[in-house]
Amino acid sequence: MTVDLKKLAWTFMEGAKYNLAKDGSLAPCVVLVAEKLHVIPLQFKDQAEKDLAYAAIADVAKELKASACIAINDAYMKSSSSLKDLESHVPGDLALDPKAEEAIIICVKFVARDKKDWALACPYRRVNGKIKFSSVQKMKATNTPMIPDWN
Repeated sequence: MTVDLKKLAWTFMEGAKYNLAKDGSLAPCVVLVAEKLHVIPLQFKDQAEKDLAYAAIADVAKELKASACIAINDAYMKSSSSLKDLESHVPGDLALDPKAEEAIIICVKFVARDKKDWALACPYRRVNGKIKFSSVQKMKATNTPMIPDWN
């Protein structure tokens, strides 16, 4: 399946922003790009369950022979963060940092090593019961967070 992943990721970002503004929370999911798009909702209570959920996604991606994986999630990041900072942080430590912002993170990971993984991040703040979004940043990834290799 040929799909414009940049366009798709930006469309997912707009949808995630809309849902977050409307509902006040974001439901994480993964989209696997194979012969067709496979949308897989995720649920987890803690970091251990999150790690298991993403490991299971890697197994499904391998089974489907997915060429790419798009993860839609939220995380904390510092306004000066790069995706490298998100990759190396200890789960939960940024949530405790008063300078950290919540952000919608959309990671795009490829099975082919000749393609570079990348991500979109949109920091936001909760102000008087409303969500205030900052501008979306595109970031390079050296090791896309959360998503294990599946090849």
